[in-house]
Amino acid sequence: AGTLAWAKTNFRLAGLDPEEERFAFVESDVFRYLEQTARTAARFDVIVLDPPTVSGARASSWSQKNDYPELIRSACALLPPEGGHLWVSSNTHAGPGVRRYLQQAFERIPRSAAILEEGSLPPDFPTPLAAPETRCLDGCQVRVGALL
Repeated sequence: AGTLAWAKTNFRLAGLDPEEERFAFVESDVFRYLEQTARTAARFDVIVLDPPTVSGARASSWSQKNDYPELIRSACALLPPEGGHLWVSSNTHAGPGVRRYLQQAFERIPRSAAILEEGSLPPDFPTPLAAPETRCLDGCQVRVGALL
């Protein structure tokens, strides 16, 4: 609930109304949500995936290293048949980096994918020269093609 409230505040700060019907803020097990939503007609043009590295919350556990490719595949099922966009990020200390997770996911998805942009921590999160290991986030904006 706290994270959702924070997200809504950030929407307002960006000049967006989080109560508009086109936005959804959901508190749920992500795999359960994606599975339930895939059975409906709901589709999303853009999906942002920014999961924690690990989580033992509630009845299920999450490990970026083991579960991220499946999360990407499940999210792609909610993109329109003609394609859409993913924005994905990962903690490189806990895994091989977001490109490898994308490669693993798209080995089993009947869609093409193209990285439009790659990034790391923004300028307001500088990396101390003496501690380069603290620069541990990478992300990609991905164009997902039509169903093949």
